[in-house]
Amino acid sequence: MMRTINNIRKLPAPHDSGLKWLPQIEPQEANSWDRTLWPIDVDEEITDRDINKLIGVLMLIPNRELIVEIGVDRNPNRSFTRALIDNKPSGCVYVGIDTLDRSRIRNARKGIYFIQGDSSDMGLLESFMSEMGLKYIDLLFLDGDHSVNQVVKDWRYSKWVRGAVVFHDTNAHPGPLLVFDAIDEYMWRKEKFFEKDPDYGMGVVWRLNV
Repeated sequence: MMRTINNIRKLPAPHDSGLKWLPQIEPQEANSWDRTLWPIDVDEEITDRDINKLIGVLMLIPNRELIVEIGVDRNPNRSFTRALIDNKPSGCVYVGIDTLDRSRIRNARKGIYFIQGDSSDMGLLESFMSEMGLKYIDLLFLDGDHSVNQVVKDWRYSKWVRGAVVFHDTNAHPGPLLVFDAIDEYMWRKEKFFEKDPDYGMGVVWRLNV
């Protein structure tokens, strides 16, 4: 299952980005490309392994106050969104961000919110956090557009993370795979899961020196 990409270009990254470099796959493929890099056989798009790992990471984070998910409730049969909502503490706020209307999940009484918009606009979440009196993200789950360009943009939310960032699709999709590899190990502890399984894969990074 483990494969590598040849001829990755590594551009300088901003010093405070948490990345060692900015990955580029052009001119082989477009940095805006959101498809798998190679054929991959999986048990399911979202496996029990994936769900259990995400819940396990959530449970390891103390004092959970805010969960942010980019890419919301997209699988009709099995949903990371449902797993996060069903397993968050009662006092914890969940907010999902998606370009499509997923407002069906919203339930303010239970601390469940939805922002419809482009996750590239960080001001949307920043305004929400300010209104809610929240300063930090405890769990950031990235499962939106999987292009290199977009995952680099979504990674910027990590500046507010004091717990963990979880990536789905680190086995074959260009953005999660390459951005995960570019993350600075001096700032984050990195773990990859299910690389040898029939699975799209997950990557988890934990903030160091909080």
